[in-house]
Amino acid sequence: MSRRQSTGTWIVIASGNSLKEKDCEKVKIWKEKGCQPPGEEKTKNVIVINTTFRRALWADVLYACDGPWWDEYIDEVKCSFTGNCWTQDLDSSARYNLSYIEAKGLPGLGKEKIIHTGENGGYQAINLVYLLGASKIILLGMDMMEVDGESHWHGNHPGYLNRNSPYSRWVKNFDSLARDLYAAGVDVVNATRTTALNCFKKVNLEDVLCQ
Repeated sequence: MSRRQSTGTWIVIASGNSLKEKDCEKVKIWKEKGCQPPGEEKTKNVIVINTTFRRALWADVLYACDGPWWDEYIDEVKCSFTGNCWTQDLDSSARYNLSYIEAKGLPGLGKEKIIHTGENGGYQAINLVYLLGASKIILLGMDMMEVDGESHWHGNHPGYLNRNSPYSRWVKNFDSLARDLYAAGVDVVNATRTTALNCFKKVNLEDVLCQ
């Protein structure tokens, strides 16, 4: 990965059950407004996590950390998703020709060509877009809790992919990430409808997309 250069705003769309299809449609409209002149840096970017690619086939990046997830969904991704695919799973990156980023189980923000895991893909996707040059990050679908009795808008993963989600531990992990992003001068806001993640400023999606 090359040296960090500004790529503007990134919206990180996770798979929480509070995420609505109309939220993704609003993001798509935001992304398509105001095309950049040739040669200028890109300023509107979207990364989706795991199966949320189904609601944003037009996103710039799909990130999924786990090899078994790629085994299950790679054919569908290759047939329908138009963006770049990233993972921290070395075997999957080689098997499916995915972009690879090294990951370590350390606290805070990974800055030297690696991401820190935070034990969950949302944390890792935030770290990845930092390395890709994000100057502002908007979080969406980052519930970090069950909403209406469900963890994901798409329901449970297939049996062998369905794992327990230790949300309280994950939420705590974000505290050091938030501090490091603030120190690095990256503005992070949380536009998730219903969220247990309180370390980032909460905003309404419609308001932040109009800025």
